Amino acid sequence: MALKTVVKVSGITNLSDARYCAGMGVEFLGFSPEPNTPHFTELSKYKEIIGWVSGIKFVGELTKFPPNNLSEYNFDALQINNITLLPVLKKFEKPIFLEVNLIQKTDIPAFEKTAQKYKNDVSYFLLKSTELPIDEVTETLKKLCAEFPIILDFEGITPENTSEILRKIQPKGVGLQGGEEVSPGLRDFEGLADMLEALEEEEVW
Repeated sequence: MALKTVVKVSGITNLSDARYCAGMGVEFLGFSPEPNTPHFTELSKYKEIIGWVSGIKFVGELTKFPPNNLSEYNFDALQINNITLLPVLKKFEKPIFLEVNLIQKTDIPAFEKTAQKYKNDVSYFLLKSTELPIDEVTETLKKLCAEFPIILDFEGITPENTSEILRKIQPKGVGLQGGEEVSPGLRDFEGLADMLEALEEEEVW
């Protein structure tokens, strides 16, 4: 299975999501190693999950100072949403994702300034928004994506418009969100499946 672009799925907490995403060709799966966070996955469960999937990279999603057992997860990359954590994580010698949330258009210049300053330290900028309509900032995002390695995770990206967004804005990738199992081993993939199917490469016969 091949996808049109790099895809990162955040907040993985169960094997169902991990196996489905791996089968669809997702490149990055994000896990939280931080207790008391909504998508926390304890070490033993994380190791059990990744033991069932291959050909995929695992990203440790951090919101505060790294937990003491972070090195035991042996993530392929680390994600932060606070740039002040960057010096702390350098000792792990892993690629860094920087998550940035945009609330309004006036947040964009600050992001651009940050991206310019840290572009040599960050592998991907995960640019997220649940507030900002993507069609209002298409040209701005296109310029930013031409300069920085950006993965877009906007609520306005849908199965219906994803191909057009990839064509117009040309980000490095698209960010999606994992979900919870209805019961152990049972998961409704409807929303995630629709997006991944829209991102599938068309087969040429």
